[in-house]
Amino acid sequence: MALRRQKRSTLFIVIGARCVEAGVHAGGQWRKGSLQQVPLDLTQGVNAPIAALAQMELALTRWQETQTGEAGLQLADVRVLVADIWLSAASLPWSDMFKRANTTAAFARGQLEAAGFELSAADTVKLDDAPYGAPRLTLAYPTLLLAALSSLTTTLRTELSSLLPFSVAAWEIAPRLQRGKADALVVLDSGWLLTVLGADRITEINARPQVDGQTDLGGLREHIERLRLRDPHFSQVARVAVLDFLSPDAIMAASDRYRVALPPQASAVQVSSGLHLAMLARGCRLAIDAASARNAMTLKQGAIAGIAILLCGAMAFQTWKMHDRVRQLQYQLETVQAGRKPPPAVVNWSRDEISRVQAVNLAVRELNLPISTLLRALQPPVDILVGVLNVEVMGSSPASADGGSGVKIMAEAHSGDDMARYVAFVTERRPFTGAYLARHEIVETSPERPYRFTVEALWTE
Repeated sequence: MALRRQKRSTLFIVIGARCVEAGVHAGGQWRKGSLQQVPLDLTQGVNAPIAALAQMELALTRWQETQTGEAGLQLADVRVLVADIWLSAASLPWSDMFKRANTTAAFARGQLEAAGFELSAADTVKLDDAPYGAPRLTLAYPTLLLAALSSLTTTLRTELSSLLPFSVAAWEIAPRLQRGKADALVVLDSGWLLTVLGADRITEINARPQVDGQTDLGGLREHIERLRLRDPHFSQVARVAVLDFLSPDAIMAASDRYRVALPPQASAVQVSSGLHLAMLARGCRLAIDAASARNAMTLKQGAIAGIAILLCGAMAFQTWKMHDRVRQLQYQLETVQAGRKPPPAVVNWSRDEISRVQAVNLAVRELNLPISTLLRALQPPVDILVGVLNVEVMGSSPASADGGSGVKIMAEAHSGDDMARYVAFVTERRPFTGAYLARHEIVETSPERPYRFTVEALWTE
């Protein structure tokens, strides 16, 4: 008897304002037995989703134990949507702190705390990929929430591939539904009113309790008018789209006669609006995703990587051809000098040939460099606040008795003490045999007045 082919399936989890829902989607259909719902105990405050996820883990484990034999299901990954009220979000104005990776997260964390959010040191902070000079949206994912999801995925023998807030998922899906004419998006979810502002990208997220009378379109129009009077950002909004998670059909309507709707569910098993939105957002690849580090490479990133590989291959081929030509010239020169073939005349190398040979030798030396080893050796520990800006190969150094080579490191430190500690750090790192501070200066044009300095280090091949 032939074995039945297993179907890859995705587990979708929606952590809402009042309950946690879950369902498995496989083969274009929702598995009816997999649909689970656990209400939130709001008396537990911010820990309510953690307790609900523990109950959901038990329910999904019992369901998974029944999926053997004929079912043939394999949980490929888990994708999660979480209500914005369980996260910390803010739009940060552009700052020079965004220029360095080692200061971006610390700056974003400090701005969230200044806005009144209480963060744990282990919370995960993510920022969107806004263009240079533009404000950046930042989100903080609680470490307890991530730990609960990690426990669930470990128990179910799968992995977390996406974790996004409702606001970002709805904003990404809405353009497919012709939200291009709207300047803002309002999301209704069990007692909470979520407002998302922006034109091409999200610029502000605001979550507040929903009051009576806001569930109908007339009450929403009155609320939107009050927002326009109270919020200076909202005063410029002309059209507002509304996504209602309370409606069975998740109708998206708007003021100013603007209406769109989510596409109908193709599965024979109908699910809630939250699970339907999570399934529609399954193709999103965003930097602000808490699981973005595990996301697969995008098509654009793959194309760039492919072009870079082709360029490197072409350069390596040209270098090999030049290196082979140099070897032939060197053999001919050795033959003449050994007297095997009397030279008819003295061979004089032109400046162009000499410079070409020197360039080839330098290229070969750089190709033979242990780049990965050197870069790992130059990476400072977390307690030394230094950023490496540039690394330049100096070639063979006369100061090295064993014929070693040297590198010139340009870096930036927050203080002179960090600069001195980094020089001492490089001196003790293998394969370097010594390092010294060549020059340094204080960048007066930057508000932080960092130390920019150059270190020359020797290493043995």
